[in-house]
Amino acid sequence: MIRRIGGIAAVTILLSLYAPLRAQDPIKPELNLVPGTSFVCSMEMSKRVQQTIAGEEQRMEQDLLLVWDYAILSKNDAGNYEISAKYSRIKSSQRFGMQTVEFDSDKMPDYLDPSLIGYKHLVGSEIGMEITPKGKVERLDGFQAIIDKVIDELNIPESPQRNEIISGLRNQFGDEAMRQSFEQMTAFYPDNPVATGDSWHTDASTDVGFPVVFETDYTLLSRKDGIANIDVVSRVRSDPKSEGINMGMFTLTYDITGDQKGLIKMNEASGLPVKSDFLHTFSGTVAVSGAPDLEEKSWPISVEGQVLITFERR
Repeated sequence: MIRRIGGIAAVTILLSLYAPLRAQDPIKPELNLVPGTSFVCSMEMSKRVQQTIAGEEQRMEQDLLLVWDYAILSKNDAGNYEISAKYSRIKSSQRFGMQTVEFDSDKMPDYLDPSLIGYKHLVGSEIGMEITPKGKVERLDGFQAIIDKVIDELNIPESPQRNEIISGLRNQFGDEAMRQSFEQMTAFYPDNPVATGDSWHTDASTDVGFPVVFETDYTLLSRKDGIANIDVVSRVRSDPKSEGINMGMFTLTYDITGDQKGLIKMNEASGLPVKSDFLHTFSGTVAVSGAPDLEEKSWPISVEGQVLITFERR
């Protein structure tokens, strides 16, 4: 009798030890947003660029903070979310050699460097988006009006310089460029349910900054207290389909490779990435061509940076 009780006790202990280690039910990561709710979304980016042009080393450092009021307006007949994103703060610091250019919408200066006028008009602007449950941005509007305001304020007469500035603004603030930026924050979901230890793959491209392709593997590392931890490893390379960045009088093309690694903490209920932290490193060459009486030139470039994105419920 004693032996039997001891055996039952041993089995009970083993089961109690095993219970916490049982595989959790798979989850289906995707956006599940509630109309009427709102969030504060922030993106902090830091970038360090090193180039060697004509034997001279040049370094550029940039820190940028973007903050939005992110409101879930409705869910439409297609099952997608109508979202309003209003820029509430922008802070930027760019250092190139001995020159530093800064902007802080909370401390608007009397004089703005012309390169920062876009930020001035971005603050307070409201952008409309339609986003699918898989995080794809189906529609985005509002940025063309911002570009028009910047062009009007600059009041630059018709000239090659004006065309160059407009081209740069569209590359930085155009609807397609910004659609890609917003989509990068949420378009990471798998097609099927996943369990801890499962991995999935996505391919994406962007023309913002450097025209590159991201080949990314995601792995569901763990789940605890309603938060799913997702490992991110990306291989980064120049987009072979890109024709370069048109800067008006000339064109910039890049041939770079590198990687990006990070961690996404996803709220399982809403599907939102409450915290995404990425480090990226890539290097290669940049070439300039197309300018009159100028032969194509190229030089080495290397970039290191970090991106931190958060969503906090209001």
